[in-house]
Amino acid sequence: MKYKHIIFDVDGTLLDTFATGVGSLQLTLREELGIERSLDSLKHYFGIPSFMTVKEFPFDDEVKGLEKWEKNYNKMAHLITPFEGVVDMLARLHNEGYKLGVLTSRSLYEFEKDPRMAAWLPIFSCVITSADSEKHKPDPAPMEAYMRKSGALPSECLYIGDGIVDSQCAERAGVDFVLADWKGFGNDIPALAVMRSAEDLFAFLESAS
Repeated sequence: MKYKHIIFDVDGTLLDTFATGVGSLQLTLREELGIERSLDSLKHYFGIPSFMTVKEFPFDDEVKGLEKWEKNYNKMAHLITPFEGVVDMLARLHNEGYKLGVLTSRSLYEFEKDPRMAAWLPIFSCVITSADSEKHKPDPAPMEAYMRKSGALPSECLYIGDGIVDSQCAERAGVDFVLADWKGFGNDIPALAVMRSAEDLFAFLESAS
């Protein structure tokens, strides 16, 4: 195997959290600031750490803005589901001997309270959240934290994510990147391959061996 470590982003990559993440931001802006924004106009913020996103809006108190956003997110959490094929994909990768990891912009609290991620924790050998580095994606620091924690070399790692910050983080750390494009948005994001189904990932891994 060319890669020993398959590392995943969470939101937009393993879990379909778009409606919850962006919808709860939309609701928070409406309730707290009286700002009306369409979901499409807010999709740019999807996958960016929440504490960075609130700085883009005129909150008088960013902490209170984050707290309100979190409450709205929790109200809409029932909309979150794994993308089709993800459960079987993770099980197959684990059974084939890959070391699976997570590198997410979520806070440790946001990660640990998610029952979906908790169910997968036994198969993840290394988890990196926003608490593990002072700098965040697109900076390479989170990926460098993963490699320090896991003992992996850049050449042994493959990062899978859905956003430009994921691609840039991987590139700057010297790690190969595959774009998760489950919904077929066709984003023009630098990647070695595009994964629109689990089979696309396995075809890439086979070709890279």
